Amino acid sequence: GPAAADAKTEKASPKRVEFRSRATGATLFGAAPVAVLVDGQSASASEIVAGALQDYDAGVVVGTRTFGKGLIQDVSPLPYDGAALKVTVGRYYTPSGRCLQELDYEKERADGGLNKKKIVEKRETFRTLVSKRPIESGGGVAPDVVVEPDTLTKAETALLRSGVVGKFTDDWIDARPGLSESLFAQGSSPDADAAAPLLNRRDLEELKAVARKAVAKGDLRYNYAEDDAKSTSAAEVQRDLDAAFAAHPDRILKVADALVKERFYRSSALLKAQLRDEKVVQATMKLLADRERFDKILGRG
Repeated sequence: GPAAADAKTEKASPKRVEFRSRATGATLFGAAPVAVLVDGQSASASEIVAGALQDYDAGVVVGTRTFGKGLIQDVSPLPYDGAALKVTVGRYYTPSGRCLQELDYEKERADGGLNKKKIVEKRETFRTLVSKRPIESGGGVAPDVVVEPDTLTKAETALLRSGVVGKFTDDWIDARPGLSESLFAQGSSPDADAAAPLLNRRDLEELKAVARKAVAKGDLRYNYAEDDAKSTSAAEVQRDLDAAFAAHPDRILKVADALVKERFYRSSALLKAQLRDEKVVQATMKLLADRERFDKILGRG
């Protein structure tokens, strides 16, 4: 592979100036299989790095399409209640020459402003620099392996937003003062391991019973505006909630378990424990263990 990687920045001035950033010294090219995990929140510098690795066929990008921020902007404060002027002064480009910017602001302004439908930059086809695989410009970095995240059902979202789960976990903790002292001592350690579950299926059944009562009282519903005539009936909410507990019991239990643990453990310990169950992490580990598939994606041999 190449001894260095670069990405370029183009400044929007009367005379355009191009700046190149180049990685020098020891690199990961060829030293080990590299996978880059991305999602819709991966933006700016992180997606430029992901795009550069993809351009050089140096690593497999896994997850969902990145945010698509390919512009460099200067922000100048204005003398009005926190207002500011944001001026685009440049664009980021990956080594293959593609820009990852999602929105085309100039076309949006010509079309009547930002309140209308978003207009995206035209997507063009580029090719990677080593294997000549087709890749797209515009709209962020499209992953080589798409792994869609789990999404909560409407009933699960309502369950969390209602505060029912939070109240349940508060009561669960208050009922166990001895355990709380032990967890506090354990969680304060820098090396604390938060992987072991605290809640079990019996707790899940209790949470389900609490949630059913909340539906009956009107504390758990889909629409919270009292004058909303289209609000879903309690019977429908209850049906959806029962279906969610039946279809995704482990997911609901993990959310409740995490709410208990965040009272005692450091965020680093919680993140480490949660990563083990992430779909994209599991898919990436499986990919890295299959070198033949990994090399095939990158167009090697």
